[in-house]
Amino acid sequence: MSELSWEEKIEKELAEIKNLLVALSGGGFKTAAAKEEEGGLVPGKFLKEITGSLIDAPKVREVNTKNGPTDIYNFTLNTEEYGEVRIGLWDTIGKEASRKLAAGYFVHITSLSIRDEYDGISQLSSTRNTKVTLEDS
Repeated sequence: MSELSWEEKIEKELAEIKNLLVALSGGGFKTAAAKEEEGGLVPGKFLKEITGSLIDAPKVREVNTKNGPTDIYNFTLNTEEYGEVRIGLWDTIGKEASRKLAAGYFVHITSLSIRDEYDGISQLSSTRNTKVTLEDS
């Protein structure tokens, strides 16, 4: 019997971890592939709206784009439908939203672009039409 390559060992261990997470969560844990199969957050598509509570306050960082430097405001949203989702609000939209948002606030956000997952967390990014409103929890 041949020994597994390090890639095969890692894949096997990851599969075992995913199975363990599914078992521990009572079947509630979903991988990115499972979300896509269910018509969930598919990178490259747009999300009409999302509602949830802020896990952390928005943090600003400056990034360089092809149009020059701009600010992005990042925070994590806990949603019923998708679990934890990382939100990135660009420039003016982010600046205006960050003035009224804090950890624990319940918000409704419309018109977002779905990005690739990072560290297993879905990523959403603002568009020109994104609106952020505070909701009653």
